[in-house]
Amino acid sequence: MNLCRGFPLAIAALILANVSTASGRTPQSSVQMPQIDPEQRYLLLAASLTSTMQMEVDYAAARGFYVVMGSSRGNSEIVLLMKRAPEKAEKRQYKLIATTDTVIFQQEIDEAGRQGYRAVPRTFINKPHVMSVTEIAVVMERSTEAARAYEYKLLATNLTSTLEKEWSLAELSGFTAVAMLTRAELMVLLEREVRPR
Repeated sequence: MNLCRGFPLAIAALILANVSTASGRTPQSSVQMPQIDPEQRYLLLAASLTSTMQMEVDYAAARGFYVVMGSSRGNSEIVLLMKRAPEKAEKRQYKLIATTDTVIFQQEIDEAGRQGYRAVPRTFINKPHVMSVTEIAVVMERSTEAARAYEYKLLATNLTSTLEKEWSLAELSGFTAVAMLTRAELMVLLEREVRPR
């Protein structure tokens, strides 16, 4: 086989493999759950696929851990620091939201907020993705007996003066800024509590 002809095919196959695995459809059986010692107090999770991270967070939360903060790495991994809660503390449930589209992000975070999930502020991050696209990601949590609901507003603009005005108007409507990040634009995530429906 001519290497010059085979090389483009190999590159195309690699790109297709990355795109298909990035879709979030990972069989649960192929995911290696973290090894957790019964006396372990701290846990660090790292995964490239949001579906894998969701499964690992669920696994750790069921064993009494809660999310403290998160970050991302240039290789598209999300990294989360978790800590074991006191023995009698309420168990927590988690939802990881990650998308490249700000409109979809707004819809998904609002839906989670209506279900009683609340953004963990130190997990609002940029997640590098396939083909140099950057996703916006956040971890949301709720207690197993969630009785409250939340509404979210995502402000995104290149102009600091515009962001300042939008932030001011949102605060007048009862929203509070909970996190901020920079992607192509400046982004502020705001939250307010609402009555459950």
